[in-house]
Amino acid sequence: MKKIFNIATYKRDEFLFKTIDSIYNQADEINIALNSHIEIPTKLHNDSKINCFITDNSIGDGFKFHRLNESDGYYFTIDDDLIYPPDYSQYLIDKYNFYKRQYVVTLHGRTFFQYPIESYYRSAHHNNRCLGTVPNDVFVHFGGTGVMMFHTDLFKFDYREIKYANMADIWIGKFANERGIRIICLAHNQGYLGYQSEIGNQTIFDKFKHDDKIQTMLTNSIIF
Repeated sequence: MKKIFNIATYKRDEFLFKTIDSIYNQADEINIALNSHIEIPTKLHNDSKINCFITDNSIGDGFKFHRLNESDGYYFTIDDDLIYPPDYSQYLIDKYNFYKRQYVVTLHGRTFFQYPIESYYRSAHHNNRCLGTVPNDVFVHFGGTGVMMFHTDLFKFDYREIKYANMADIWIGKFANERGIRIICLAHNQGYLGYQSEIGNQTIFDKFKHDDKIQTMLTNSIIF
């Protein structure tokens, strides 16, 4: 079955290229949302495997799901600060099939101890980190969309349902929950994924960790 990789990036092409290189041979199709770019980078031209879309950044990382409704296959969503190992796609597919294709799978996840929460980033929660060790498969409320996969037969939605930018993890938790679909964070060891540390403090977490009112409101709108 087709393996479709999807990424949204914002003006850091040198990191994007390294991420794409790490998954290129694992992918049948690669969809790249170039948020607020003026033009498509030359390196991404004339490749039948790669589709590029210049987007307005209105929903930020939510543009990973830009082509979901028209896709058919294993739908991977990735981030431009990560380097993926050569067996990445096969590991997620094998685990997805092991669980009888009924869960969204990811390598990163968050579950709060109680609701409502006071803060998405600071309220007590259990965090399963993609860059750390997760010893066992575990169900989570919010899966990391930078290390996520599901088959389109299980899960589809219109990306325009995403109303706030750079909160894709929460939106997917909401949409999956509304459809009765659980999210499972898969076991893996620290070092399985690589991180492009040169990016520095330019992550979504760094931007919102002290101002997460919207994230908190959105999380509290979900009934688990």
